[in-house]
Amino acid sequence: MLTEKELYEKTPQQLTALLLEALCLQMEKAESSISEKEYMQANKALQQSIDICVRLGTGLRYEAGILADQFEAVYQYTADELMQCNLTKDRERIKRLRMMMEPLYSDWLSAVRTQTGVKPQAGVKRQLSAYEQHIGIEN
Repeated sequence: MLTEKELYEKTPQQLTALLLEALCLQMEKAESSISEKEYMQANKALQQSIDICVRLGTGLRYEAGILADQFEAVYQYTADELMQCNLTKDRERIKRLRMMMEPLYSDWLSAVRTQTGVKPQAGVKRQLSAYEQHIGIEN
């Protein structure tokens, strides 16, 4: 578990990786809970998964162009599907969604690790992302 200080020190890209990891873990927890007929735990895990999808969509930078729109579509689709899964407790459908999101998480994590230590160009002022605005990080 990260401390609040460690969380504030994360870049938006690292926060996205943490959210994607948590999304995959919560979906896996929901699958397991449904298998064990622990429907209240499954409900909680699915609600958390939906919340994570919403947070991921909120953190997008739309000036990135079509890619941001495509990520938004993936996150929205996943949240919508998870809502249906929560109603039906369809474990296989959750598994398909998780299997769709795990490569995204893996690829995102690889990209973050590749970018570790890369500093933004000097003199380039950037806008704060929704994550940074929410937690009060300044340039």
